[in-house]
Amino acid sequence: MINSKEKNLKKRKSGHLDSQIKSSNNKKMETEEEQLKNSLFEAIKNDDIEKTKLLLENNKEKIAEIINQRINEVTFLHLTVANSNIEIANLLLENGAKPESADNNGDNCFHYSAKRGNLEILKLLAEYTKNKTKDVVNAHNQLGWSVLHSAATAVKDSDKNWAIIGWLLEQGADYNYKVNNKFSEDLSVENVLSQKDWSYAENYRKIVEEFKKKENELNKRVPSLNFSFQDLTEGKEEVISKLSEDAKKELENFLEIKEEVTKNPSSSFLKKQLELSKERLIKEIEKTKEEVQKSDLTARLEISPWKYFKY
Repeated sequence: MINSKEKNLKKRKSGHLDSQIKSSNNKKMETEEEQLKNSLFEAIKNDDIEKTKLLLENNKEKIAEIINQRINEVTFLHLTVANSNIEIANLLLENGAKPESADNNGDNCFHYSAKRGNLEILKLLAEYTKNKTKDVVNAHNQLGWSVLHSAATAVKDSDKNWAIIGWLLEQGADYNYKVNNKFSEDLSVENVLSQKDWSYAENYRKIVEEFKKKENELNKRVPSLNFSFQDLTEGKEEVISKLSEDAKKELENFLEIKEEVTKNPSSSFLKKQLELSKERLIKEIEKTKEEVQKSDLTARLEISPWKYFKY
């Protein structure tokens, strides 16, 4: 007959064994995750597109958990951008890699690409940051360097892609920002470029001045659409002229219905039609504003400030 002491001893041994099995399973899981991370890191490091694609396709759930983790102080996307491999970069982005993620030094993937003078990858990254792009290009690393400073380093060190300077300005990079840390005080992008030659700083000044001039011209256009609904219904020509053709047609429709309502104030049907027309007109006004903003963006892309650099 088993006494209570023996029972308790068996229970403790059984519990200890379960704990060991659980611990062993956890270690196995950790090992599998580490193995996947190391395999993916090596595939990216060696620019092995097919192996990278295979690892991503066969490990969807685990990839979602590790895609933005750091390994050897960088994320997988940092490593890809450092290698300037746009195909692998695209694969990682499609699987949830975040361009705004920082490495151990605070550099995001825009810093990496700008420093390597790769405009094509920068544009790809921007497709995934969208309305956050301005914030990302103005992010600072641990030394306070912006993405624009990194781009200036690329130009200074190896004459790489001056077009990146212009592109970053178009995305909203702050050309007035200066670095202040224990190594530098009030270090502007112009200062970085002047370390190479005074003419580099001069070219940059021309780029910024041209950009500011164009920016001021463009910024005057959008506020001009901030008219009131009353301005429209009163038929102010200077306001109506700013509308799209569809908006003008809807305005005519609205005014016709409004006149009918004036003649038949008790008609609930006409009042309802007037409200619906007003809603459509407001939507057309918003479309007009969007079109103006799009044309502004097109104009910004035509600034081409890098044309000032003499090759």
